[in-house]
Amino acid sequence: MSSYVSNDLIGCSQGEESGHTSSILALTKSPDPAIREQIARLFNTFSSLARGRSYLSEAPPIIRALLEILYEEGEEDTATRRNALGAIQKLSLRQVHYGLCYNYVQF
Repeated sequence: MSSYVSNDLIGCSQGEESGHTSSILALTKSPDPAIREQIARLFNTFSSLARGRSYLSEAPPIIRALLEILYEEGEEDTATRRNALGAIQKLSLRQVHYGLCYNYVQF
């Protein structure tokens, strides 16, 4: 995890609107379900550790992307949905993300 964060794998440290983060977020909209599942799995893995949660907190669009995945998957129990939900639950442990998740769900 340290190597991924220090090398800014997802581009979170580059700012909210970085091109690298946009490229990663574009994968969440891929027509290929396997790609969407793997990107949700990657975010879930990052959110499993405190350092990963801190890293992901630098890019709030990732939270919105995870919530969109959750809504797009509907009520069907897929691996993509489970990974997105797991990441959201872990990220909501951080107070700053709890508010973002709560506000997003309210619309």
